[in-house]
Amino acid sequence: MILSGIVLILLCLFIYFNKYFKVDGLKPWVFPSLFLLKVIFAVIVWYYYYYIAGYKNDSDMYLYFNEANAIFNKLKFKNSEILKIVLGLPTHDETKQILNATCGWNKSVDYGIINDNRIMFKVNLLIRFFSNGIFWIHLILFTFCAFFGLFNILKGLKLIFKNQKRLIILSIFILPSSLIWLGGIYKESLLIFCIGGLFYSISKISILKKIDFQSAFLFMLCLVLLLTSKPLYSFCFLFAFMVFLFTKNSSSRIFKNYNITFFLLLTLSVTALVINDSYSNSTKTSIKNGESFNFAKLLSFKQEDFLNDAKVEGANTFSQTIVLDGSYRAFAIGVPDALINSFLLPVNYRLNRFEILPFFVESILIIILLVLSVIFPFHVEEINLKRLLFYFSFLVLIALGLLIPIIGLTIKYRSVIIPFLFGISALAIDWDKIFPSIKLKTLFNSKKRN
Repeated sequence: MILSGIVLILLCLFIYFNKYFKVDGLKPWVFPSLFLLKVIFAVIVWYYYYYIAGYKNDSDMYLYFNEANAIFNKLKFKNSEILKIVLGLPTHDETKQILNATCGWNKSVDYGIINDNRIMFKVNLLIRFFSNGIFWIHLILFTFCAFFGLFNILKGLKLIFKNQKRLIILSIFILPSSLIWLGGIYKESLLIFCIGGLFYSISKISILKKIDFQSAFLFMLCLVLLLTSKPLYSFCFLFAFMVFLFTKNSSSRIFKNYNITFFLLLTLSVTALVINDSYSNSTKTSIKNGESFNFAKLLSFKQEDFLNDAKVEGANTFSQTIVLDGSYRAFAIGVPDALINSFLLPVNYRLNRFEILPFFVESILIIILLVLSVIFPFHVEEINLKRLLFYFSFLVLIALGLLIPIIGLTIKYRSVIIPFLFGISALAIDWDKIFPSIKLKTLFNSKKRN
């Protein structure tokens, strides 16, 4: 515990003194405090699952840590082999046997898509080099990854909505989804790290109309991590990003800059290489044999997997979904129900489970804010960046609603887009029209915000 405390203090000091985490108009202690708050909630979630829910070592948080720790101990004096695992390089037969015997390294059914469990093992193995196998150090560092991603979302939104620091902080750091799920040893911590980095670098390049090494490196790092860890979110983000790029205002400004154009072409090349390298052998074999790549069929396999898990585990928050049969027609028909399942269902769901209540309130607030943003819109210059966030968020909601029949899992998986939905809805409202006689300058926007 002493070593964990030292790591926590060092990270707080790093946030306090590092210029990257400075925001004009906010005290230096604000962000170390928010990071501490996230660590506290990560510990609370661990306590709930370990002592109250009774999952103990069966929870995802412990699964990735324990299995990675076991791999490290078996390869303790073979650091080169561990690094090969982390980097995805060919390993010795003995190492392959250890990995194949690891729970979660290989999935029981191969759909031909990326196994997103492996990135969790790789990151835990990397941390294990200096954590001495202490669980709390892993939890703190994963939570820092989530904090870093959320902070980058704040920086990106601040470029669009100037002078709205307090409302942005509320939208990003204080929501139930952010506090509960965006922290700890979960895939969502790495996911929000990637999405936050991508959004901030895109915002910086688009608004400032220039590219620097920091933005380029952050974008490429987060893109590769996203592609190799969460293929579903990767598809949603890339689709929304391409729509954003070729929107009239964006394309006329971005593609006139040759450096940015070259960078985008490089990005597309890296994306193609990573996707090709990440395909499973079964998918490559099917393509070589002349079979077409059927995205709808892959989604139907994934949905069937979730349905079987829900039935076996007897999920208490089970919801009915449109059964996908591998056709694009079924996919299109299921979109309205998908949005209801992923976003509105917590509103309609019976509130006999206390843990659903915060997300029920969260959904209600976002619905109210979305309606108000349509009735009382506040014009922002960077409207295309706002649309990028909406496109990405709704694509994720559709995908989750189609695939996942368990409300609890849906709430967890959608947590990465809730800060976007809440933030851009609240920031896009002209609060002066709603409260003309009340000046809410300390929290909401004023006419001087841009």
